Amino acid sequence: MLVGVVLAGGLSSRMGKDKAQLIRPGDSQTLLEKNCQLLASLDDCQQVWISSNKISGAIKDEYANKGPLGAIYTCIQYSFQQQISELLILPVDMPNVRANSLEELIVMGRKSRGLACLNHGYLPMYICIKKLVEAGAIPYLKDLFVATHVTESRKHKGLSVRAFFNAFSGQSFAFADERQLINVNTPKQWQSFCQEQSLSPSYLPSRK
Repeated sequence: MLVGVVLAGGLSSRMGKDKAQLIRPGDSQTLLEKNCQLLASLDDCQQVWISSNKISGAIKDEYANKGPLGAIYTCIQYSFQQQISELLILPVDMPNVRANSLEELIVMGRKSRGLACLNHGYLPMYICIKKLVEAGAIPYLKDLFVATHVTESRKHKGLSVRAFFNAFSGQSFAFADERQLINVNTPKQWQSFCQEQSLSPSYLPSRK
């Protein structure tokens, strides 16, 4: 069973407001709603989870203040307990990703060593739970979080998604359309995104 996960637990400090609740002018859905809908549209995605410490009913981080890696760990742990076989992780602040690109990532991820991404961006990320558990990802991350508990520092180099991806020999696949992988982290980036999208008749990520 493959589950899609929207990471929506960030502090949004650079944006100054909750990125998950941003709505493009003239639209009716938040970024969170759009990315949940996007994941749900995938042929192999059977459930969609939200990872957030603020949203009711969402999956809460087991270890606080560990950034996206803390959320990924919690989802891996929970998936293992629930016998979920695969995860597809998508940040809420990536509004340009299209369904066909995610489906390509799933196909390529199933041929990987357990972790896969596009163009060294690390997110979105495909995760094979069985392969990662067998490789020791759960105790690896737990030990890492305990070791950094004293400082509560998210800047610790070991807490990066990149370090985790590389530690477990994740595979990055070439992807031509870099624009699909943009993040909107600041008001300026959000404004630029909205202006660019206003020139296009279609905003909802499609399969084309």
